[in-house]
Parts: sequence; C-alpha cells; structure tokens
Amino acid sequence: GRYASGPVGPLLRCGSRPRCRWRALAIGSGSFSQAPQRIEVMQLFTERFVGIARIGHPCLKGSGRKRDVSLEAFLNVPHILVSPRGDSRVAVDEALEHLGRSRKVAATSPSFITVPFAVGASDLLAVVSERSADRVADAAGVVKFELPFEMPAWTVVVARAAARADEPD
Repeated sequence: GRYASGPVGPLLRCGSRPRCRWRALAIGSGSFSQAPQRIEVMQLFTERFVGIARIGHPCLKGSGRKRDVSLEAFLNVPHILVSPRGDSRVAVDEALEHLGRSRKVAATSPSFITVPFAVGASDLLAVVSERSADRVADAAGVVKFELPFEMPAWTVVVARAAARADEPD
C-alpha cells in the first residue's frame, strides 16, 4: 500500500501488534481476547487455521480441494512456525500439548506473507490463517489441508480509542 509522508513522519504507522497511529487517531486490527473499556472494537470476520504443504508433498492424502494429513505425518514433518512476536510456541503448539504431542519446528518467520512461498519450495509444512492460504496458494505452489486436531477459530477486529468514536471515518 501507499502512505503519505508529513512534516513529522508518516501519516499512518502500523506495527505487527494490533495498533496503528494516524497522527492523533489510534486504530488497529488483530484479535483481542478482551479489549479494555477505553477501546471500541468492531468485528470484521472470523478466521481459522489450516495447514499448507507444497503441491505433491508425500504426506498429503486425497485430491482436488479435499486434502488431509494424518496427525503422525503432521508431527513428524518439519514446520515453519509463524510468530509475529518471535515466540517459540504459539496456539498450535498449545493445542498439541493438550494432546500430549508436539511438532518439529525447523524455522520461524515473523510474517504469514513469506511462509507459503518457503513451504512451496520445500518439504516443510506450516499452519497459517485460511484467508492467507487461499490468497497465495496458486502463486506459492501450495495446497491447504484441514488440521488433524481441533483448533478454535478467532475473530479479527478493528479497534480504536472509544474517545475517538464520534470522529468521522
């Protein structure tokens, strides 16, 4: 995207955490378990995790749009872990821990954007948001698959300071 530059820097500054600043107006998008009262939150959509693998990966079962990976294959094939904050464990690892299992992590990335391309050029697996998988699957040479265990969906929101709620959009 494009942004304009002002006399004191960019007009819009966004980070990997759910926060942005447009001069005095704070806005952001992300997922919040519970926002403080001073923050007004508007739900955008519900998202879920899916797995991705390169087209033709030997752990994939099925064909067409319906692909599966067994839990054993999912755990034994190395993964790229996506962690915007640099954590070595994320929600997927917590869900696996509840099953008494763990996955092999070969690499980490702070961004969902590059991961499908790395997966498409390797034998690694990754867990990404379904929307990001759908948008880049063809270009990255990957297919998505249902995770072989339960993962809760989450709501992506846009948030702004409640004190700014009366300002025009």
